[in-house]
Formats: sequence, C-alpha cells, structure tokens
Amino acid sequence: MSNGFRSAAQALDGTFGTETAAPLLYALARFVRPRRIFEVGAGLSTLYLLQALADTAADDEDDRSSDRNVYGKTSWYDRPYAPRLMTLDDQSHGQNKVERLLGVVDDLGLAPYLDLRRDVFEGYAAKLSNDMLPLDLVWFDCGGLEAYVDFTLEYWPLVNPNGGLIAYHSTLTNAELRVFTEVLINRQRASGEFELINLLEPHKKMQNSMTILRRRSGRLSPLYTWEP
Repeated sequence: MSNGFRSAAQALDGTFGTETAAPLLYALARFVRPRRIFEVGAGLSTLYLLQALADTAADDEDDRSSDRNVYGKTSWYDRPYAPRLMTLDDQSHGQNKVERLLGVVDDLGLAPYLDLRRDVFEGYAAKLSNDMLPLDLVWFDCGGLEAYVDFTLEYWPLVNPNGGLIAYHSTLTNAELRVFTEVLINRQRASGEFELINLLEPHKKMQNSMTILRRRSGRLSPLYTWEP
C-alpha cells in the first residue's frame, strides 16, 4: 500500500463511516484472495477493496513466475487470478460522493478492477452474469433491518459455498440490526451452514461493528501438512 494511496484514503476518511472497517476489509481480501467481490454501498471501503485486489494481483503474478511462495503452491494456481469488484450504489447519499470516489480511483489507477453500477440491490441478483459468480466476498452497508433481511435472502445462494464471506456493517449496537444479528446467531446454531463472528469498535457509538459470515458446504479444508 503506497504513500499515495494512504494520502488519497485519508482525504476520504470520515466521509463514509468506515475509516476502520475499510482497512479491515483490505486485510480480509488480501488474506482470502477473492476473485469476485460484490459490494453494496460505494465509499471508502470501495477504495480499500480495489487496492487489495491490485496488490494481490501483483503478488499472484510474482508467485506464478517465481518460487517466492516457499511453502509450496496449492490448487489455487490452477486457475488464473483476474479479480473484479462490482459495486452497486443507488446514490442515496448524493452523486457528488460517488464522483469524488471515482476521481480518486482513477488517480490511483484502480479503475480496471472496478465495475460500478448505479442501481439498487433489490432484484439485481438475477442480472449478475455467470462470470461474476460465485461471490467470494460480499460487503453490505446499506439501509436498515428490511434491507439487510431482503439482501440476505436474495444473495446468500450466490455466495461461494466453499468459504465465501458476507460482511455486514453496523450490526451490533442499534436496535433494528441487533434483531437481524440475533436471527443470524440462532440460524448458525441450528443449521451450521455458516460460521459467524461479530466485531465491535468499542470507541464509537455508531457505524461501529461488523458481522462476518463464512459459508461452508460441509466439506473440510484439505490437509496439506502434518505439522503447522
């Protein structure tokens, strides 16, 4: 992550309420190397997710052309890595914010990784092409309880069953979304179809938490070594 990126991100910092969530999403994307990211609600998170894809693509290219990965290569490398972020934004927070973000994206050379659609998420799942599926990482930051429920019902079947992730913003300390989170916890206990973790930023009253679901197909991850 270059100094130019940090300066650009700092200029947007505080505008979208994800000043700490966005770097966490960057680290998460770097860790799991998603090929397809789907985001609802453009903002600072968009910038960090794009940078994660660019940095990971550069690492992947180096890995494939060298022995830099000293621990050995897995079947991950059987497929090319050509990542993409699709972001939906209904511009409910104003067109200027989106245009400002796009200007920064262009300045940083990250536009090739971004597919921005100015649309609502409701009903958009049916419009996703096969080359956008399955969804490896999803970031949802839009609306209240009804929106969170509707989004989950529509998009959960599109999440990669082998470890695909959905991250929801601001789920723990407001009354509406606390209900949503409790339903997810109860569903996880009953079905075991996903893993769940809740994270709280204890120094903030609003925009201060994240709930992450990891979808599981029932298959265990492969065993590569005997010892750690």
